[in-house]
Amino acid sequence: MFDTVRIVPQRLPGSLRDSSSAGAQSASDSLAWASSPLSSIKRWRSPVLVIQADDDHNVPFAQTVQLMKGLREQKVPSELIVIPNAIHDLLLHQSWLNYFHAQSDFLDKYLRR
Repeated sequence: MFDTVRIVPQRLPGSLRDSSSAGAQSASDSLAWASSPLSSIKRWRSPVLVIQADDDHNVPFAQTVQLMKGLREQKVPSELIVIPNAIHDLLLHQSWLNYFHAQSDFLDKYLRR
């Protein structure tokens, strides 16, 4: 499913730490990178569930794609759930149900071995 998503390069501060911008980053760029999950992804080992609303204006979908790509490259078990017709705050009751069921299924999968 996820392998069919085309990854479009996006220039983000410290994005995957390209060497062309090394040393030229501002303090805010450095803080943004340190706050990003991508800065520590090489140490991740536990399964990860990523849930995002399809109309999320707080977290750009390209960042979610970039995170999932990084998890796959590190061979971290991961799943992406996209909640349709929802924003970051999940206003609809059905969206919350989808969210809770996805969490429950994920935890059952990895904790009930």
